[in-house]
Amino acid sequence: MTTSIPPMRPEEQQVVLFDGFCYLCSWVVRLILTQDRNDRFICLPLQSPEGIILVAPYAELAAVDSVILVEKDRVLTRTRAIFGVLKGLGGFWRLFLAISIFPTTWLDTVYDWVARVRYRAFGKRTNCVIPPRRLRHKLELEVKP
Repeated sequence: MTTSIPPMRPEEQQVVLFDGFCYLCSWVVRLILTQDRNDRFICLPLQSPEGIILVAPYAELAAVDSVILVEKDRVLTRTRAIFGVLKGLGGFWRLFLAISIFPTTWLDTVYDWVARVRYRAFGKRTNCVIPPRRLRHKLELEVKP
């Protein structure tokens, strides 16, 4: 799904919204933060006040409880969001874009299955993990409602 959004931050930065209670999602976000050498990404839990404000104007995103990528003037979800992150990380990570040869509907089906079983397979947090001090600036964004 792709949705247009107004600009709300510097053009070169992208916001990754994720399920803050999901162990798998938190692990992936930590990976993104440690591999993001150009500080391109800011990561926010969907459940955070900033995450709620960013998603609020888009009714079609209300039911999305997994990854959302806000980049420039659009919002990407599911496998498109994953591909956007891989492109943004660049380098070695771009090799994983090879799976984009498969139809998005197939990839989204696999994505949806993983999203459905993620709590059973990886567990569910009761609170957010505090990242190392050197990564905390990548988890903050001032958003005006």
